[in-house]
Amino acid sequence: MVDSISGQALRDIPFASASKPEASFADIRARLPVTNPESMQLGWKKVREVGVTFERAIGRYVTISATLLKVLADRRRAVARIQTDGTDFRGYTGAWGGTGFLVAPNLFLTNNHVLNSDAVAGKATVEFDYEVGEEALLGGTSALSPSKKVFKLDPRRLFITSPAADGLDYTFVWIDSSAATEFGTILLERSSFTMMEGEQAFVIHHPDGRLKEASVDDTDILKVDSRVVHYSSDTDYGSSGAPVFNRQGNLIALHHATREQDVTLADGHKSNYVNEGIKIAAIALDLETKAQSAGPEAAAAREVLSAIRGSDTLTGFFGALGRRPAGANDLERVVNAYTGDDADIDVGFWNIEHLASRYDEGTKLEAAAAVLADMKLDIWGLSEVSPNAVRALVSEIKDRFGEDYECAFSEPDAGDGKQSTAVIWRTAVLDGSPAEWPQEVRPLFEMRSDDPAASEFEAIHGKIFDRYPGLFRFVTRKHYGAGPITLHVVPLHLKAMSEGSLRRRMASGILRRALEALKQDGIEDIILGGDMNATLASGDLDRLKDSGFRPMGADDEQEGAFTYLKSPFKSFIDNIFLSPNLKHTFGDDEFLVVARDREIGDFVKTVSDHRPIMIRLALRERPSAEEAADAALGPLDVDRLLDRIQQDARAARRPSASPGATGQITFEELKRMLSDPSVPDAKIRPYLQVSPRDHAPFSPIVEPDPTRVIMDQIDRVEVESAMNWGNRFSRWRREQRFEQRLNANDPKPILLVEGDSWFQFPLLIDEVVDHLDGDFVIRCLGAAGDTADNMIHRDPEYARELATLEERLAKKKRRIAAFLLSAAGNDIIGADANGNSVLLKLLKNYQRGKGAGAHIDPKASRAVFSFLEEAYRKVIATVHAIPACKDLPILIHGYDYAIPGGFAEDPRHPIWAAQDKWLGAPMREKGIVDPTLQREIVKLLIDRLYDMFDKIAGNSRVTKVHVVDVRGALGPVDSWADEIHGTSDGFGNVASRFKAVMKRVIRP
Repeated sequence: MVDSISGQALRDIPFASASKPEASFADIRARLPVTNPESMQLGWKKVREVGVTFERAIGRYVTISATLLKVLADRRRAVARIQTDGTDFRGYTGAWGGTGFLVAPNLFLTNNHVLNSDAVAGKATVEFDYEVGEEALLGGTSALSPSKKVFKLDPRRLFITSPAADGLDYTFVWIDSSAATEFGTILLERSSFTMMEGEQAFVIHHPDGRLKEASVDDTDILKVDSRVVHYSSDTDYGSSGAPVFNRQGNLIALHHATREQDVTLADGHKSNYVNEGIKIAAIALDLETKAQSAGPEAAAAREVLSAIRGSDTLTGFFGALGRRPAGANDLERVVNAYTGDDADIDVGFWNIEHLASRYDEGTKLEAAAAVLADMKLDIWGLSEVSPNAVRALVSEIKDRFGEDYECAFSEPDAGDGKQSTAVIWRTAVLDGSPAEWPQEVRPLFEMRSDDPAASEFEAIHGKIFDRYPGLFRFVTRKHYGAGPITLHVVPLHLKAMSEGSLRRRMASGILRRALEALKQDGIEDIILGGDMNATLASGDLDRLKDSGFRPMGADDEQEGAFTYLKSPFKSFIDNIFLSPNLKHTFGDDEFLVVARDREIGDFVKTVSDHRPIMIRLALRERPSAEEAADAALGPLDVDRLLDRIQQDARAARRPSASPGATGQITFEELKRMLSDPSVPDAKIRPYLQVSPRDHAPFSPIVEPDPTRVIMDQIDRVEVESAMNWGNRFSRWRREQRFEQRLNANDPKPILLVEGDSWFQFPLLIDEVVDHLDGDFVIRCLGAAGDTADNMIHRDPEYARELATLEERLAKKKRRIAAFLLSAAGNDIIGADANGNSVLLKLLKNYQRGKGAGAHIDPKASRAVFSFLEEAYRKVIATVHAIPACKDLPILIHGYDYAIPGGFAEDPRHPIWAAQDKWLGAPMREKGIVDPTLQREIVKLLIDRLYDMFDKIAGNSRVTKVHVVDVRGALGPVDSWADEIHGTSDGFGNVASRFKAVMKRVIRP
């Protein structure tokens, strides 16, 4: 007997895309991430159908490989019927059913409208082998398979979903691994081009709750865009959540909706329905954006992503990593992630020596072109190639996949027998060209064995550079800030030899000199990569720090490696993501992020024995948040000034600054001190000042004191155009000191700190972290000017750092002792998104005879504090969702009762006292001029902030959240440097409150 489904399947599910006929990928036509999607579809169709020939076709040829029958038969076992009840996605109560399938040992996938909540998922039953048995099928009956088995789901372990309306209508939920052991799984793969119009889509499902069926007739694919595929395959209510396969048996989509619509199929038949499936590639992209968020779904998204394989040609190897797509809902964010091609630059290096002289062998060339088209990197540095092979490769990519690349060569005249290096790049994204090394270093690259200066070295160790290291310049077509981004790439090949270590040291030394010469010419962002057998000698590259570079590198277990030299104070590059075969070897851990959920497929072995190494430079529209826009040049005519500087520089290099009076230093001497973490802040402090320029409340601008530091026009432009110049130096110095102490195995407890200028006041004041530094090893993410919105909603830097740091510490058998969070200040007295004072909106006009409470707008106050409470709860949930941090103590703090400025005889330094716009000025604008009333209003707001914190912390033994109450720690006005910052001694009192709490909560 066939079981009947309790209740009924949900109907009228909204489509995610217009059902009318459109061109392929119509939803992203305005900003296509590939040159020609139709050519790309055809190119991958040819790759999929290698070996297919047609002898005779009667009418339309629609046969399939016989092997597909076995593939689908095997995969059908992972498909199950779902029955559940409760409150559905529309808010109605009842019972309903659908289809779902296993995608990993503990992961079950279906639609959101089938399992729309964890409560509904918890009630669901999942039935496998609910189908006609083989003997019954052969005998013409409908008896059930004897192996039908029922499982329950556990949403407490994992539940992540995207809504049916304005979302991607998926739900992943945890299931016991015994189900996968018995019934297998269906592999999740990213791919946008494994299907095209006119091909077939096969669905395995439980229509209307019936026994399992497969749709194999009239299965035409009608439309493909970035998020969905439309098809005519037969389905019914209850098919929701079924897997959709292409003609090779690959999972391409999650079936979710059907709609009545008259369509004509390719064979002339009519259909009254159109079905829609959400592409697996789009689901993966949505999960990638969730995984990078600070939301509670991030951990679950990362777990699901670990089960997804392959790369999506539309986004390239790195997918959405580093992209933060805007959008009102999941559907919009996915489209914006696909079209956010200009948010990053992807660079790869690959040794494809087998192609150098065998490019006329079709299979090798086709395979190499397929790899490069699939990875879709913007720049490739190729080694062990010939110019003719590279030209043939670029032509093959264009002819087969429709993508436009150009190429350039380190040795353009090399014949097929001479292996060398080259670059290719996507012309839609970049302009590229060969560049010349400075004249003074070219002889070092061109040393020959018979050169007298090198003969002794060459005779013993071989040629230093077997392949001339070409230098190539790339300029983005898009502008970031005021102009495009320029970077230089050097593809390298240093042949491995048993005696090659000294030779690599020599090569590193030569390259260091060459890079220093480039720096003198104003070239700063440089990537070196390829076959180096190791990253370039870090000791040599450390010397580049004196020239203002920020070197970092990574390598793999083979010979591949890359080194990136970054200008540390003016870069638009936010992070570098590494392919998973690379491990970080030196430099900035915060900056380098290994893309662990990515894999380099075995198919690359058909082209080369070497795996490519790949990096993503995640870009930003402007320098990072701590570099406040308030610090821009203002009325200064930048173009005129730079024109004059450029004219002066044409004749000769810039002259040294003139010597100054006693006690003065040059700007270069100041930068050298700042670039040396061993130089104490106290030694640097006399040469700095708080800028008199306007800036945000918790974002002080620190710059050279012009009475103590000799600066010319170029120096002033560097300081001003770098925006928050002092903050950048200060953060970098702290990072370096942390790394030194961590590498020296300093036994003191390790803290991770995120916050505003109470945790990061650039150099001029010893704030809270400075006073804690003697008792703790501190990784400080704080940045003057940070807001709760920056730290929690927009860029959850702390979440990435917690996971990364815990992983590093686990290798040392250590852990983070506590997480300290300082926020809210800028959100209460700073500016809103439109640049208006938040405090001004919180205040009412002065009312004679009324107290502090009467001067605070209750509606505005509720909005601000509700936002802050949500933000803090979000970060706490995110931290404790990280497995290694589930019991991590989190310390949050408010502020002391700040003293508004602008009153008579303010004893603070004139520059500091003049900065009274954050508290005093808004109050005066509202007519509140009495200092006593002003201080009462501040006290009331601070107390409400602590009330909110106490509510969040609750029972600290349970929540692991601890409030550090610093009220009264600063006290009288002489302990305040300005309206909102303590003096060094004042902050010492604040730090004592932190130490008292940490003594109580940090486990030994």
